[in-house]
Amino acid sequence: MKLKNLNFLKTVVLLGMFVFFGFVSVISAEDISFENSNDGIQLNQDGNTVPFMPSASVSIKKINFDEATRRLNVQVDLKNNTTNFLDDLEYTIEIMKGDTLVENGYLFGNTEHTYRETKSFGKLAPNEESNKIFFITIPKNIETANYFVQIFINDKNLKFQNVDYIEEPMLLKGVGGRLSGLKVYFFSDNTGKSFPSAGLSTRLEESPKLMVPLDENKSVDEYLKSGRKLDYRLVITDTMSDKKVVFTGEGSFQRGILADQDSIFAQLSPSNDDLKRGGSFDVALSFVDDKGEEIFKKNVRWLIEYGQLMTRILSVDSGKNLYKKGEGLDVTVETASFNGKGKTIVAELSLVGGWWFEETFVKEVVMDEYETKIIFDNPVSKRVKLKEMNLVVKDKETGKILDTYNMDVNYFGIYGSGNYYFAYAFFGILFLLVGIFFYLEKTKKLGFLVILVLFGITGTFLTNYQKTEAVDVCACAAGMPTSQFWVSKEPVVPTCGGTAYMDVSLRVYCSTCINGLESTVTNNAGGSLVTEYGHITDQTIVHRVTKTISTSPTTISATAKLTRNGCHCCSSTVTTNLCAPGSVNGAYCPINVAIGTLSRSVSCNLPGDCSTKPLYRDGSYLSTETAWPAGSTWCRLGTSSGTPAAFPTPGQTVWWSCLPIPQGTGLGDTCSATRAAINGACGNRANSYSPTVAPPYPVTTTAWPAGSAYCASGNNTTSPAFPATGSSVSWICQGTGGTNASCSASRDAIPYGSAVCGDKDGTYSYSTTAYPVGSAWCDGGTETTFSPSAKFPDQGEMVTWKCDYYGAIANCSAYRELPPAVGCGTRNSYRSGTYLSTETTWPVSSTWCQFGELSGATPSFPSWNDAVSWNCYDSGTGQTAVCQAMRNGPGECSAGTCDVNCGTLARAFSYETTAWPAGNWCLIETTAFNPDPNPVTFPTRGGISAWLCEMGLGSASCSASRSAIPTGIGNCGANERDYELEETAWENPTSGWCTSGLADSNPSFPAIGNTATWICQGTISNDTCNATHTTAGCGDGVCALDERDSCFADCCGNLSCGLNENFLNCPVDCLLNVIEF
Repeated sequence: MKLKNLNFLKTVVLLGMFVFFGFVSVISAEDISFENSNDGIQLNQDGNTVPFMPSASVSIKKINFDEATRRLNVQVDLKNNTTNFLDDLEYTIEIMKGDTLVENGYLFGNTEHTYRETKSFGKLAPNEESNKIFFITIPKNIETANYFVQIFINDKNLKFQNVDYIEEPMLLKGVGGRLSGLKVYFFSDNTGKSFPSAGLSTRLEESPKLMVPLDENKSVDEYLKSGRKLDYRLVITDTMSDKKVVFTGEGSFQRGILADQDSIFAQLSPSNDDLKRGGSFDVALSFVDDKGEEIFKKNVRWLIEYGQLMTRILSVDSGKNLYKKGEGLDVTVETASFNGKGKTIVAELSLVGGWWFEETFVKEVVMDEYETKIIFDNPVSKRVKLKEMNLVVKDKETGKILDTYNMDVNYFGIYGSGNYYFAYAFFGILFLLVGIFFYLEKTKKLGFLVILVLFGITGTFLTNYQKTEAVDVCACAAGMPTSQFWVSKEPVVPTCGGTAYMDVSLRVYCSTCINGLESTVTNNAGGSLVTEYGHITDQTIVHRVTKTISTSPTTISATAKLTRNGCHCCSSTVTTNLCAPGSVNGAYCPINVAIGTLSRSVSCNLPGDCSTKPLYRDGSYLSTETAWPAGSTWCRLGTSSGTPAAFPTPGQTVWWSCLPIPQGTGLGDTCSATRAAINGACGNRANSYSPTVAPPYPVTTTAWPAGSAYCASGNNTTSPAFPATGSSVSWICQGTGGTNASCSASRDAIPYGSAVCGDKDGTYSYSTTAYPVGSAWCDGGTETTFSPSAKFPDQGEMVTWKCDYYGAIANCSAYRELPPAVGCGTRNSYRSGTYLSTETTWPVSSTWCQFGELSGATPSFPSWNDAVSWNCYDSGTGQTAVCQAMRNGPGECSAGTCDVNCGTLARAFSYETTAWPAGNWCLIETTAFNPDPNPVTFPTRGGISAWLCEMGLGSASCSASRSAIPTGIGNCGANERDYELEETAWENPTSGWCTSGLADSNPSFPAIGNTATWICQGTISNDTCNATHTTAGCGDGVCALDERDSCFADCCGNLSCGLNENFLNCPVDCLLNVIEF
């Protein structure tokens, strides 16, 4: 019988556990709560202080900037910390210029806001974790500087917000011009200048200004002083209407005195129907430079309020998307209203689900003073898994739509459906209790069950939690403020005596408050009071609190409170209430509303640390040192262990340890010291003789540098002499107890080349007055002056110099010719001696002869198609020059037009010419103009290119021809021969390559001892041509028979006075030729 009872109990218990734990597994997998989290504190809209965890977490994993695309990529980890859907999510990325974060206080207090951008990224399912890459495009006009980056995550209504940031700045490059950290204020005639970061509430008839004080914005002042224009753009968004843009405009800043400050300002005015309806508006003010580029942007809040009803949906919460038929909805809507008390609104909730489910539920609600909850608990008509939830809130009296909200809940999972499985739990527990009851009744232990039941009932009552009641908080300017305060970065354990820091984030948010709240964070770890304003674009502000940790453990903490109120209502004395009647719009009044205190216990370490013995020279002692430095110690912190008995020998390393105090509570340190061995090292005579000159030694260096040595350390085995040109020497520097060094030094060989005169060398015409621009004395070697070579020769004078190439000499000269005895004047050279048909007289100031005298009768100006001539005669030499001038006949042009002629390019070209030379295709008088076609193709070998010159009524048909390659055998020209040492140029560099055939190239003149080669190509055969520049000739030191009258360099000193020698330049040869009187 006992066995049967036991088996029955086992069966019932197993069945009950199966059903019960199946239910528990469903609930534990789907229903996760963070209500008891101690990560933060929230002062909620009911005035209660409750535990808080941010709805969404964000953590920056990686960040990079692509300078080419200007794209700043931020890779983040995201997490939904709730069991609700987070929909319509946005991210804001902000860059702030600065080099460091503050050590204590508002974390970015040392930085200047430069640029931010907000984008949508969708939704997160309950408890979802994901990794995403967000990005913004950085403007090109930022300054090249260090920037910090922070990212905000929130929904479009700012119901929640979280932040992360980088703690080391990153370099971002730009072209400059953008401004940073500007201060912008509201100004109105009623309230004056607003507080920093505060908004403004005005009546419909008011037109406030956005003012920029120049004494607080030096960069703007300097911009205006530079004379540049500064404009603005305004974009006004209705924050109570799904961020609808209601106004855009632009203009130029005005300048004037506002609140006793020289300022520029932009005028605001409720100028259209959207603004005249009133409401809470976000005003985006953009500063625009004279190029039309945005250089700064500021967002502020503006409330236009004159008694009208304004309602905003703050949140729609639903943890479920699956309902069974007849089950009541579980949807809670939170709204904030302005001027809504006692008025009725209509909320219409439309649901869309699977299997063509659509159903709309309507609630009419009488509004409270500021905030109202609307609960939808209507039963659904059939079982449904929801896809969409759409909410519309209207004014019952006017039918006006006050706000809308849309949520997509079409996820694959089923959330918040634990109640569907309650039957499983109920029947599981029922089976379990029935089994236990029968078993205990059979075994006479029924009283034990009663104890269990009583214990369970007692536990049920004892596990009820307590809620901390805050001070009474009243609403403010159509919104109830909420505050969240949490640890955003946990403290890092420091070394004892060091500083620990903890980052805390404070979010003060009032849905439609305009003038803001002032909050403070007091650093109870020994820091200062940090003050921030609650109503700025992003509500979450990060503060850093620090404390020196001298003992372990120590508490580091921070306390947040609301300290001043700028809403419509506040009292004149410090109060624990947020607001009270009787305030002035825009005024800040003192209050004292605690948000809470966050604290962490921080421990520190006292590690072992090496001291001066291993830190001296970084533990590397010189080989010449023989003892520890005076006063040095083994350990800076901790206890030394295993210390060496003696100072290390050369090349030896000794070790010891510094143990933590007390041992086991921190990290130890291993210490060492090394004494260098004496290694052989090459001295400054080796190839490394100069830190700036690469080896080897130059050919001009002939001895070791003064003060140089064979070895820097060690002993040299040999002492070689300075190397000859093109050779090297070597030696060894032997170390002591260390390594040896093999050393060498080398000297350059004389480089290949020769002495060659430069392009200043040659004969110049009598009219030339200076050397060619850019010409050189020597193309090879160094110029050495025989005579005043810096002077250009006079007419009939020769200037000489020599080019010295490591002892090889080239004699060079420049000769200027004497002018001719006779020569035609400008009447012959004007228009190349051919006058136009329209010209009738000689040019003014023209001459018959440039040199000599006119001989014979003076000719008249030529007639059409006629020529005249004259002679220029020199009586001293008897020379005569014949000169001529002709005149064209009239062309086909009508009266008043000029002759059209072919240009200088209308002629025959050699087959060797490959392109048009300088010239023109068409001429009208002396003016060139373009042909038809333009340009004209250069004729092929054996071909003709034709063109037409047309101008007015005149025209000319023109052509140019190019000869064909001659038929026959290719033969080398005059340039093929052996050139003597002193020669520096080709025999005929223009046409001396081939007597017949076509040269395949025009090589450069060969260097001394070298040969140049080219081929004369014929239609029948080719001829290979060679020209050798010999090493024999003038300058080789040998006075050959044919050099006696021409080579001064070789023949001065041969006791024979040549034609180029005299008693002044070569007295040893010519002194005997002097005739004495």
